[in-house]
Amino acid sequence: MAKSHNNKEIAGRLKELRLNLKYTQEQFAEFLDISVQLYKKMESGENNISIATLHKMKKKLRFSVDYLLFGEKDDQESIWNRVIALDDSDKEKLLIRLFVMMTSDDRRVSAKSREEQLFQMLDQVREAVPKDSPHTKTTKRTKNKR
Repeated sequence: MAKSHNNKEIAGRLKELRLNLKYTQEQFAEFLDISVQLYKKMESGENNISIATLHKMKKKLRFSVDYLLFGEKDDQESIWNRVIALDDSDKEKLLIRLFVMMTSDDRRVSAKSREEQLFQMLDQVREAVPKDSPHTKTTKRTKNKR
């Protein structure tokens, strides 16, 4: 039975997502907790993406599956407005995740380890900023908030 053109479009967006995350097919399959064979079939359009896998992607990657399924992207303005609405702690986490993503060429160092180093750097920056600066936050991030 021939697959629909829509499956090929979804498969193409799935591959684009994986490549943007700098994962191999094997790494992404492991990340999603599915077999490599199943992932390859999903990326080729041979198999549909299950609801369970979509749910894992949504939870683990924290993104809307609208782009993957329908090709609908949020514009920069709506993304920016959602970022602005975050509390300061979530903004810090987002900044660190972006920094990790943008600098993660070396797969031998875990993202968690790199993230911990970045939180330490952030604490050092906070300590270096004068206490009366309008850019200094009065609340200190603690380990259990991560």
